[in-house]
Amino acid sequence: MGAYGFQLSGGVYPDSHQRSPGPHARRLIRNHRQWGGRVPAVCRIPGRAHPQYPPLAMEQVRKEIVRMMSVTAFMYADMHEVLSDFDARRADTIRQHEQVLDSLNHEITTFLAALARIADSPEISYDIPGLFQTVSDLEHVGDRCENILKGIVGKKEAGVVFSEDAMDDLKRLAQVVAGAIGDTEQMIRHGFIRDGFDLAAAKGAARVAFDTARQNHFERMSNGTCPPRAAKLFNEMTSDFEGIARLCWNIIACQERRR
Repeated sequence: MGAYGFQLSGGVYPDSHQRSPGPHARRLIRNHRQWGGRVPAVCRIPGRAHPQYPPLAMEQVRKEIVRMMSVTAFMYADMHEVLSDFDARRADTIRQHEQVLDSLNHEITTFLAALARIADSPEISYDIPGLFQTVSDLEHVGDRCENILKGIVGKKEAGVVFSEDAMDDLKRLAQVVAGAIGDTEQMIRHGFIRDGFDLAAAKGAARVAFDTARQNHFERMSNGTCPPRAAKLFNEMTSDFEGIARLCWNIIACQERRR
């Protein structure tokens, strides 16, 4: 128990009923340390909390959200690599990332709910819903990444081959979304993205890329170069890429409203 009444456990998975991180998750944690991070601590508020505790609690929550963003960025980067060059070990790492995100989502939201019950500051009460939304959106980014991985694995197992043009479209979309992930990480870590950044312009440029990919896909289906199974997988994967971009924009907009 710390001086301010917060009990911080030593790791992501303190309870026996929760999943333990496998070797790839442990490697991820080592990477976090190289980034200057650490294993996200689990925050617990004691039943009898003093009104002075919430400010410290908010600081701790924001640190945990930064770490959750790091996990999300690692997960997307691995998925981006698997799209071009499938590797079973990297695919397993992606699944481990998702387990970590699930645990962080549960633990941070549980902590925020407890904090909401004792917070007596209007500023903290105003910030808590946005933090809930950010944590939820990051967890959903992980879900979308896992969906794309399932599409990649399903494509491989079914022997489905995308045309070179279709793969080029997917790679372009993956790169567009990588930019959105990077912008989101900048916002969460530093409170700003870069001088001259315009969210509306970023959305517009990304939507052009998605619209172009959809039009190209329609043309491939129309001329018979894209069979039904491949068409379904391509649609699902592009939908998940677009979903990740939208979640990133939501997070950026939410963070901007707090400032």
